[in-house]
Amino acid sequence: MKAAALVHHEHSRGDVDGRQLNPDELVNADLKHSLPKQHRARDQAELAAGTRRFFRRRPRQPHIVRGYFGGPHVRYVLDENPMSF
Repeated sequence: MKAAALVHHEHSRGDVDGRQLNPDELVNADLKHSLPKQHRARDQAELAAGTRRFFRRRPRQPHIVRGYFGGPHVRYVLDENPMSF
């Protein structure tokens, strides 16, 4: 399984280390997992560039965005806003 798919699968459950995360926390966890592990940012500018890349890609990946709201503990978001997805 590819790393992005694995991250998506883990976060679509909304459960990390036994805690249920809200969608904001899932996005933050996904961002941290998607940043390169081999090449850590050497300064704030590199970290900002990697973060911008992440947030520019996500709108083109609706299946991952939907995964942030897939857990039963955050399902209310979709129930209250059915047209948002």
